[in-house]
Amino acid sequence: MDGGPDYEVPIVGESSFVSYKLSTTELDYGEIPYNEQSSKEFFIENIGKVPFQFNINLSTVSRPGIVDCHPMSGKVAAGEKYKVIVKFFPGIPSNIDEMFLVECAHFPAQRFKVRAVGIYPGCLLSFPRTDDEEFVRKFEDVKKQIQKGKMDYQAYFTSGEAIKQMAPLPKPIEKDKTLNKEPLVMEVEAEVDRRVLCEKILTQIEAAQ
Repeated sequence: MDGGPDYEVPIVGESSFVSYKLSTTELDYGEIPYNEQSSKEFFIENIGKVPFQFNINLSTVSRPGIVDCHPMSGKVAAGEKYKVIVKFFPGIPSNIDEMFLVECAHFPAQRFKVRAVGIYPGCLLSFPRTDDEEFVRKFEDVKKQIQKGKMDYQAYFTSGEAIKQMAPLPKPIEKDKTLNKEPLVMEVEAEVDRRVLCEKILTQIEAAQ
């Protein structure tokens, strides 16, 4: 007060850093049918005393629709955990490895990895293939890769497992060698079919964008 005595006013306060942690920085969905969606979750935890905003950045994902997060942004209160649901849609029968960014407060974006193996149903018939130069070329390329053990696809068809699951063939068919394919040929044909399917799906996706 002007002209009056001085008074001491105590002021109490506290400062704190913004601090957070993620429950994980990667999710593995294992094998998923390529045309189905699977969901997993992770948590953003505020281990400080200051609330902060977060944002999910999907700009690093290779194709639209593979990864979807809910929510895409939000605010995490002090001492709280925020659940983020990550939906994964392979889209093609292949190994899928993707990465998106988790942006929290002023910190550098955190890389978050997601992976899955898209699988699909298939069958092989004993009928002869139509003459197709592209198929023949792919057949020879895939055959060399399988023989050298350089297959990348983690769920590729193995004839040994397939033969174990097959019902016994009728005697007339079993004796007719033209109706029985060599195990290697079965593996190569199945892998070529998978690659052709992937190419067709990706072509359709590109045309739709």
